[in-house]
Parts: sequence; C-alpha cells; structure tokens
Amino acid sequence: TTIQTTTTRLFVGSSSGKSSGRVRGRETVALRNNKSDEGNTVRGNAFSSSPPWSLFLCSKEDKEEGRRRRRRMNPRRPTAAFGKDDNRDGFKDVSNIMKKYSKEVPKDVTKVVGTAVNVLGNNNQNNKQNEYNGVFALLFFNFLFFALDHWLQLPMMKMFYLNHVDPTWWQFVTCTFCHASWDHLSSNIFFLYIFGKLIEEEEGAFGVWCSYVATGTGASLASWLMLPKSVGGVLGMGAAATVSLGASGAVFGLFAVSVLVKLKFEWKRILEVVVLGQFVMERFLNEAAMIGKVGGVGAGGVNHVAHLAGALAGVVLIALLSKILPE
Repeated sequence: TTIQTTTTRLFVGSSSGKSSGRVRGRETVALRNNKSDEGNTVRGNAFSSSPPWSLFLCSKEDKEEGRRRRRRMNPRRPTAAFGKDDNRDGFKDVSNIMKKYSKEVPKDVTKVVGTAVNVLGNNNQNNKQNEYNGVFALLFFNFLFFALDHWLQLPMMKMFYLNHVDPTWWQFVTCTFCHASWDHLSSNIFFLYIFGKLIEEEEGAFGVWCSYVATGTGASLASWLMLPKSVGGVLGMGAAATVSLGASGAVFGLFAVSVLVKLKFEWKRILEVVVLGQFVMERFLNEAAMIGKVGGVGAGGVNHVAHLAGALAGVVLIALLSKILPE
C-alpha cells in the first residue's frame, strides 16, 4: 500500500506590526509499505524539510537517488568542447554549444561568434598547412647556385647556363636558377617570394614548382629561338656564344599564374584579381613596348623576350590545366 501525505509550511514575517504568511514550499512524502523485511522507505523531493541528521538514517540507495535528482535539477554545463581528446585546442563544436546556451541571442550573432572561435581554433592547423615549402625550396636553390657560382667560383657552374650555340636539354631548366650578379638575384627572388606564395596558397608546393619550371622552360626556349646565337659575328661564326640565365622569365610566368588561379566569382577574389592584375598587365605591356623599341635584348643585357614569353607560358599553362582538370 502507498500512503501520500501533503504538508504545507508557512513562514511568518512581520511588516508594520502585521503578520503575513506566505507559502514557500510544498513537499510530498511517500510512505511505502512493501510488506517485506526491508521495512518502510521514506523519499522526499528537493524541498524536503527533514532534519539534517535524517540523512544518516537513509539507506545508501536513497542517498544515491537524491544525488541523481539533484543533478537532474541542476545540470552542469557540458565540458566536451574542452576535453583532452580535442584535436583543436578546446574549440571543438563551439558553434553548437553557442546555439544551445544562447537561445535569447539572435541566431546570426551566435553563428558569427561560433564561426570566429572555430577559426581561431583552426589556426594551428592552417599554420602547419601554409608552411610554403615549395617557395622556400625554390629560394634555396637560387641562393645555392649563386653561392657556388660567384662565391666559391666553381667553373662547372657555367655549364648550367643556356648556351645558344650548343645547348643541352637540361640547360633550359637549370639556367633559371643561375644569375649574373647579386642585383640580378635580389630583384628576382623578391618577386619569386611574393608571387610564389600566392600560387602555393592555391595550388600547393607541387603547383608552384610546376609553374616555375614550366614557365621558366618556356621563356628559355623562346630566348633560344628568337635571340641571336652569338654576340657579334654572323650566325654564331667568329663570335662568343650567347648565354641566357636568370629566373626573371619564370617570375613573369608566376605573375600570370598568380592572377589566373585567383579567378573565381567571389568578391574577395575579384578584388585580388584587380590588385594583382593591374600590376601584371603593366609589366606585360612594358615588356612588349621594350621589345618594339630595342628588340629582344635591352640595355644591360635584359632579356625582354624571356620576360614576355614567360608570362605567355603562364597563360598557356593555366589554359591547358583548366581543360584537363576543370575542377
């Protein structure tokens, strides 16, 4: 049998000599008689008025039931977002928690805040991904070739120049890592660093290496086809052979590739294309004008043909890849 009794406690206060009563709590005590040897069991709700020492008279099951009831009435905030197994430094599923505990905040605000925190949590991963290994490898080889050629003055380094009279196939690539002076090197590696990083952000280390080698080779091939085979003489007879060296042809190719890989119908990408494109177009038109004025080679031995050919090679490269890999 089950007997339920309801008691009401009145708390009396005084205000201006008058007493007023207010019902502060209500409790229900269920007395169960199970006709067994276990005896009667007394259970109360969270507002139980039993004296403190009554806790010591309850069984272990009653105490555990009380703890569970209190946990249900006062739930703790979840701590999954800051667990030990989190791979994003405590920012996992933050947007879900924001939505759950900010019902009174507009959804747009919650979404923005959650997204911002998740982005902060992913910074470590992004930093690891954007180490620019391809660009730094290209810079390293340019410095290495320059040091071996000009500082250590190894005679064998001259064989890496592109010899217009009697070229070997690998000279079309290796000449893009050689430079005639420090000024020649410093101007090229500056633009290589800036525009190479833009390409590696989009296409990765393999993409920036392919762009450098393909456009540099195209510039070397155009130089060999269009420029004189020798300086002085007639058709290379009785004169020193013309040589080509420098990364400028490949750098002009990176100019074109860096703009074309950014072409997407997003407002941020459009701004990037405008900023980069106006610089690249200015350089492109300037090289075309110089070829019209002074021919393929300008003052100081500047190879304008290689510059223009490298940029055109970059355009052709992206056009071919867009056909083969439309995604």
